[in-house]
Amino acid sequence: MMAFLLNPWVICVLVVGIMVGNLMNLKYTANMTFVPKNKQLDEMIAKDRMSQIDQLIEMDKQRQSQES
Repeated sequence: MMAFLLNPWVICVLVVGIMVGNLMNLKYTANMTFVPKNKQLDEMIAKDRMSQIDQLIEMDKQRQSQES
């Protein structure tokens, strides 16, 4: 089995296969488009999260004042 793997033809086929696979991968990824970040949307989401956190803090303060 080891002699088969060290056969020059087997090694050449493996190297060519790896090279073809890498070229196909490059061809596939070269046409990918990336969506630019929408800064306004990110800011809106951040503000919404902060407002939710502020609401939870306010509710916690109310609950603590009711318990004492």
